[in-house]
Formats: sequence, structure tokens, C-alpha cells
Amino acid sequence: MKIFIWVLFQLLFISIGLSQNCNVFQREVDSINKMPLRIAYLTLIDSLGRCVNEEFLDFENMYHYALVGEIDSDMNILATIYFDNQNNIRKTIETWPDGGYLKKIIYYNNKEKPIYIIYCKDAEFYGKIYYDGYNYYTEKSVPKCSYNKFKQAQIGSSISKIKNISNDFLQKYFYAPRINFDIKPGDKGFLCTSHIYTSIKGELTQIGADSIQISFGMPIIINSIEKKWCKISSVFNFFIGYIPIADIEIMKP
Repeated sequence: MKIFIWVLFQLLFISIGLSQNCNVFQREVDSINKMPLRIAYLTLIDSLGRCVNEEFLDFENMYHYALVGEIDSDMNILATIYFDNQNNIRKTIETWPDGGYLKKIIYYNNKEKPIYIIYCKDAEFYGKIYYDGYNYYTEKSVPKCSYNKFKQAQIGSSISKIKNISNDFLQKYFYAPRINFDIKPGDKGFLCTSHIYTSIKGELTQIGADSIQISFGMPIIINSIEKKWCKISSVFNFFIGYIPIADIEIMKP
């Protein structure tokens, strides 16, 4: 009986510790989203010097903000990089070009170390991970992630390679406009859960309005905001349902 109580106490202690760590990480993530950040679009070039996935690039938004370079990475992605006023990378967003679904979002601390990863490789491999440099913590709402899967989730363009490409850009466009991630109606974003609600605090479902199949990482548009909830639609402006703001990541601009 004493052993059982001791084990139960240890599990409770670990649970409280993980919860506190996640809260600390989340506060830092929230602070990053409130920062004035500069945008750079990372486009990859092939051996002939042509932009990879050029047909998917938004050239109106890329004017004066494009980084172009050869990177030993997944060539089938589009990446947006966000720098703070000290030219530190604080956030990166990678999307699949064919449809704009989320591939990965990484938040970085002021030393450019990853602290929070949202990833979506496919329907089976997705989730959210907090990382303190030594341990990782997955949220309860997503499948438990092994350490090997965590390492796989953070594979991508390394900070050093991005910085090498971005140095000239950062100096040339130091006074470029900054943005933050305050959410508002009309914003585009990604669903970071595999379900939605039929109404605010209503029924949980994986099938949205008009039989739209809900999937982690799907692109969405914010129609309206009510307290901590959003009414969302598909990128084709078909109403889907409702979701807490905490389960959405916004794409800026």
C-alpha cells in the first residue's frame, strides 16, 4: 500500500511539473506572437538557379522580403521566417505547396533554440511538442511522441543555414515593416487539432459543415471572433464550424 501511494505521489509530482513547464513555454510563445516581427520568405533554388515551387509563391507579398538560397533540406516546402528587432529568428512556418497545408511551425527563444513545435507530416504523424533543451512534453490532446519522432519533427532548414542566407537581407531591409500575430477576422491560419465544434462549446466533431473532413494542419480562414472562440471557414469560404483560438495558428501577412 505504501509503495502504491509513493508511486501515485511521484506520478502526480511529474504531472504537475510538466504542466508548469508547458505553461512557462506557452507564456513565451504568447510573448513572441505579440512581438513586432520582420518577415522573410525562404524560396529554394535548383541547380539551374530557378525558384523551386515558383508557381505557388505570392509575389505581391514577397516584394522586398524574399530570401533565395540553396539549402540542403526538403525541397517540397514553402517557408516563412520571422525575425525580431535583434535579427534573431523567433518563428518559422513551413507549408506544403500543394494545397497550403501546414507542415511545421517552430517557435524559438531569444537564443534561437526551439521551444515549441507544431508538426504535421501526414494523417498519422502530427502533434505539438514543448521542448526545454533536455526534455520534451507533448500535449494531452495529441498522440504521445517518441524521442525519435521528436527528432524527426524538428528536421528542416537549420538556423545557421538560414542565417547565412539572411544576413544581407537583414541589413538591406532593416527598416522593413513589422507585424505581430494578433488574431482578427479575415486572417488565414491552420487548424492545430483534428476536430472542431458545431457551435461555441457545442458538439465535438471531425466532420464540419457541408461534410468537410477535418484534419490537423488544414488551412482555414477566421470569419469572426467571440471571446476565446473563432468561427472558421475553408479557404474556399465554406463555413466549417467553431474552434477555440488556442487551437489555431495564424499565418501573417
